[in-house]
Amino acid sequence: MIFDKYEISVLYFFTLVSLINAQNDKVIIRTVNDFPDNLRPGATLIIERSFSMEGIKDYEPNGKYYKINDVYGDKMLIVSNLRDLKIIGKEGEDITILIPHEVASVINFYECRSITLENLRMGHDPQPGYPCEGCVTGLVDCDSVNIINCT
Repeated sequence: MIFDKYEISVLYFFTLVSLINAQNDKVIIRTVNDFPDNLRPGATLIIERSFSMEGIKDYEPNGKYYKINDVYGDKMLIVSNLRDLKIIGKEGEDITILIPHEVASVINFYECRSITLENLRMGHDPQPGYPCEGCVTGLVDCDSVNIINCT
């Protein structure tokens, strides 16, 4: 197939727009407050600092791609119906995401596709005397989940 100058210009334009959009989908996350509102298809969330999910309780209970459920008086994040989401700890940093309740999961995914968790340490930080009893990451009806270099 032979392209004329116009077709090559249009092709170049759409390729350039695609590359710009791909770069714009990278979001720096510094606190739990940055987290829920940036959940969207195709996003790459770069976690720059460690944080506790405890502050998640200050959010609305339902967003477009998340729900915040009550678990024995504490709050738990459920990411739902998302595709192509990456949550990545900043390279070269020891990034930890904790949840203070011993039963709630740090992050749950429900009906998600192509999810990547990378370079993260996640866990529970319960009060003294309370053993950790919950799972760290819940996956319900999810496909193509990649967990890379996570503890």
